[in-house]
Amino acid sequence: MKCGLLPISQEAILCGHISYHEYKGILAEEDVKRLLAHDLGPINKVMFLRNYGVVTCGETVEEACHYLFNVMAACEIQSKALLVGLDNIHIPSAETQRRIAEVNNSHLENPTQLENKKWKVGELEFEALMRCLDNAVSRF
Repeated sequence: MKCGLLPISQEAILCGHISYHEYKGILAEEDVKRLLAHDLGPINKVMFLRNYGVVTCGETVEEACHYLFNVMAACEIQSKALLVGLDNIHIPSAETQRRIAEVNNSHLENPTQLENKKWKVGELEFEALMRCLDNAVSRF
């Protein structure tokens, strides 16, 4: 979408700052690799490759999965919400977005303590998803 990912849901806001890259070719070309790295930037975790797809990053696979899960949910919410037209979409104020991001960032900086283990970003959710897969496979 030309408008990009709008901050209309908590999931979209939790993705943080989002990068956009005009897709120009395959990764075999060195200039494309440099441009991708430049467009992602030093701190962003989500980058849309326009007319191609999305890339999520993290310090761990679990963190990258966490951002992918949120961006997929945010895209689904946005695509359904836009059925009423962009002019009818309410975008939370910058202050509300900042507060949501602040709460999220406090969770990122302080791992969740559960079962005598500190869980980093996305680890707890990833573990739950793996249990769901294990249960689904064991039924067959």
